[in-house]
Amino acid sequence: MIDLTKSWAWAQAAVRPGGTVDVVYSQLSESSSNDPSTKLYHRISKDGGKTFSPAGLIIPEGGKQWCDQPALAVTPSGGLFACWIQSSRNIPARVYGSVYDQAT
Repeated sequence: MIDLTKSWAWAQAAVRPGGTVDVVYSQLSESSSNDPSTKLYHRISKDGGKTFSPAGLIIPEGGKQWCDQPALAVTPSGGLFACWIQSSRNIPARVYGSVYDQAT
């Protein structure tokens, strides 16, 4: 089960042709409550969503940043494309993306 109680409700799921379920979500970082940040994670289920892999961090840690509104799509070859909005105190919001060519 994925606990989305700290996720700000920004989660996106996609199903690959072989049935693997992928989920990306943003989650509030366990940092100072005076200057919180979020991180973006990816998890995989190979049993229809009954269990999921440990969370993998999509964005390397470092600095205070907000990662919101993740989206996830499956490519025709079964790879993944994830995109999200990322911003920080000093940098305006921008859209970022990452392609996963290998089906894991």
